[in-house]
Amino acid sequence: MKEKSIEKINKMGKVGVVITTIMKVFIIIGIIGVIIGGVACAVLPNDLLTMDFGGDATVTIDLASVEKNSSVNIDEGDLRKKLIDSGELSLDGKTYATGDVILEGKKLIVSADAENPRSVTLKDLTGVCVSGLIALAAFLVTLIFAQKLCKAFRDCNSPFDENVIKKMQNLAYAMIPWVVVNSVAATVANYSLGRVDSINIDLNGSTIITVLVVFALVYVFKYGAMLQQEADETL
Repeated sequence: MKEKSIEKINKMGKVGVVITTIMKVFIIIGIIGVIIGGVACAVLPNDLLTMDFGGDATVTIDLASVEKNSSVNIDEGDLRKKLIDSGELSLDGKTYATGDVILEGKKLIVSADAENPRSVTLKDLTGVCVSGLIALAAFLVTLIFAQKLCKAFRDCNSPFDENVIKKMQNLAYAMIPWVVVNSVAATVANYSLGRVDSINIDLNGSTIITVLVVFALVYVFKYGAMLQQEADETL
């Protein structure tokens, strides 16, 4: 029974090595592509390419629902007039120039066009390429440690081998900078495209939980190794 379990662990390690190798190839190709794209964007004239991103919106306001939930009486005609007179509507951090304002019963339908479209130049795309390069490089490093762990599982005689635990611990530590770098790179890309006004670290909760789970497994395996050692000494 024990030998069959070890065989399954070894097989899982072999599969993991194959998968991580394939992923590494794709990541390296991606890094090369991003480098070429970044160099091209940096060398070419900035005004060679400009992309304008505008937008429009259609907002439907259910006044009956608003009155029901807030117990406030709304004058539909007065609200429609205010929207027309103001000539603009703020929505999701963007300012829109109001167009048609249609009143259908207790529903107010507002059509609007963006007043402040974003312009993206080659210089902005260079920032996107740099952030993408950093994110891919960090992921590649993490992938290398993951592959080493898979190799340890492939060659181990026990999941509690010292080499397995060491490789798992190295992977856990390698994931910490990857989480931070990935978050910063995403913010830099959004900043370059004009989607955010400042660069902040906004860590993803799911990735943090993944790192914590890996660290927890490290201590579980260390505890298992200690129990195995005590059992061996008893025998």
